[in-house]
Amino acid sequence: MNGIFLPSSDRSGLRGVIHRGRHKQEYYEYIEQMFSQCKSKKDCYEVLDKVKSDLYKGKIKLYKEGTNKVNKTFRTVS
Repeated sequence: MNGIFLPSSDRSGLRGVIHRGRHKQEYYEYIEQMFSQCKSKKDCYEVLDKVKSDLYKGKIKLYKEGTNKVNKTFRTVS
């Protein structure tokens, strides 16, 4: 659990990749690789901020191609 709240449908008030459960293996490997470079608590927070921003923008693919949808009801972070 990363504390990043994502929408469960395109009708949600939350922004970002629509969260439907299990993710593809590449997502887990990407997250593990990002945190493996952390040397401090501050580094971990920076990784979490990047992951959050990228999830909100739809840059991180949680699911296989064609099923990775992003809620754009509200303006995403820039």
